Amino acid sequence: MQLRRIMTSGSWIPQIDGLRFVAIASVLLFHILGQLEVRTGHPIAVQPRYSLLTRLLGNGDRGVLLFFVISGFILARPFLRQHRFQGKPVNVGHYYLRRVTRLEPPYIVALLLYTAAFVAYGVPLAILLPHLAASVFYLHGLIYRAMSPIDFVVWSLEIEIQFYLLAPLPRHRVSSAQHRLPPLPVGCTHPRRRRVQLLLE
Repeated sequence: MQLRRIMTSGSWIPQIDGLRFVAIASVLLFHILGQLEVRTGHPIAVQPRYSLLTRLLGNGDRGVLLFFVISGFILARPFLRQHRFQGKPVNVGHYYLRRVTRLEPPYIVALLLYTAAFVAYGVPLAILLPHLAASVFYLHGLIYRAMSPIDFVVWSLEIEIQFYLLAPLPRHRVSSAQHRLPPLPVGCTHPRRRRVQLLLE
């Protein structure tokens, strides 16, 4: 039995899932360490021989940056494949629709549930509504220059959606530079070029 995700595009890169695991684990352990320090009221004391592990856990928030790098790579793949390997043209409308339908339903449901919970605990709805509206459109960080009080962790999703919106735009510049960069043949045999091509397939 193989354990692997089902990809709608049929393309799966196990190394990317491995990096996702590293990112998830580092962020999770970072927050666990932070909660332990908050609940105990002091830094966690460790033996000197484990100081390297402590430093690694203390920098676990950088797993979010790793997520951003992975997203940039995944989003760029179809456009690079189109312009450098004569791949299938990217339908930008379908590209945006797919992102919206994958993110928006659970995202909006989560925001509404958090908002309802705050209202149930006595927070006035009038105070929450502007933040809810800004968060729904992924603009809270741009408007308020702060994390959303409804769900502060959605700041990373706002960055992600900005990636999604901007990723297709450089394709025009890439297309205009085609005459300076000769296309790589589909059957290229150069090892380095072939590895790049396989990675993008």
